[in-house]
Amino acid sequence: MDERAKLLGRGAFGYVYLCTRSDTEEMVAVKTILEEDTEFAEDEVRNLKKLQQFDPDQNCLVRFNRYQEIQKNYLLEFEKLDMNVQDFLEQSSRPLHLSEIQVITQQMLVALKALKSIQMVHGDIKLDNIMWRNQQLEPRNIKLIDFGVAQDVCELRCGDILQLLPQRAPEVLLGLPLSEAVDMWALGSVIASLYINNELYSSTCELDGTWKLKTECSCPTGNISTSSTTTRHEDTQAFVSLLKQILEVDPRKRISPSEALLHPFLTLTNFPSDLTEDLSDNKAAASIKKPSSKHLLSADTP
Repeated sequence: MDERAKLLGRGAFGYVYLCTRSDTEEMVAVKTILEEDTEFAEDEVRNLKKLQQFDPDQNCLVRFNRYQEIQKNYLLEFEKLDMNVQDFLEQSSRPLHLSEIQVITQQMLVALKALKSIQMVHGDIKLDNIMWRNQQLEPRNIKLIDFGVAQDVCELRCGDILQLLPQRAPEVLLGLPLSEAVDMWALGSVIASLYINNELYSSTCELDGTWKLKTECSCPTGNISTSSTTTRHEDTQAFVSLLKQILEVDPRKRISPSEALLHPFLTLTNFPSDLTEDLSDNKAAASIKKPSSKHLLSADTP
């Protein structure tokens, strides 16, 4: 590995380094997976090879360049990306505006549409796995990363445990048949958490998560609300409408990526709620880091 390699982060099955290719001097990200996790490395390489049929830029997927196996250790080379959404939020002094959430939603729907077309489930949609190529220069260029636990739909079985608890779909919690729809639920949980600047479901116990789901299943978005001053905004109403269709408890009725991409929220160009947020931010000053009741979803929103 490049002597100048810089550690970028650590995942469940390895480390990620920033390296320089000796042949092109290009900066790349290299994921190392050690011998004891060879099975996981082989699965990820298999998944990434399947994804190479897509243009990674057009489909919002991380670009996979190549891999090497050195003494039973795997080195997976990817394009260098900038920062993930989780890190951005931790470094930022404010939650995301609805216009910014729109961009993330649209880009991730494009990625999920590609996965659905080949019947692949990502299985780990979360803020850490959504990255900007360059947050400052290309804020609309966002990619889905980490296909280490991705699976073909035909491999999924009732009772399989997928996803972190805050993003875990109802059908996973209840041991029901699984499909690509689990990724849509996870995306819905992610964008809802961006909106309220907190987890939609914060359970750390699967039993507790199942009970909360049972008691709230008639309207999973019921604990997100909107003040009367915000509901009049078209952008807020459109967002709530899409979110409710993504967080449909019945996976058979849950909106698909292709359908969601046609939703009016994703065609909006005017975001009056952003201005409202900025005015509130100025008044709140530094106390904005964890607003708990700033955003509310109206129960009668379509």
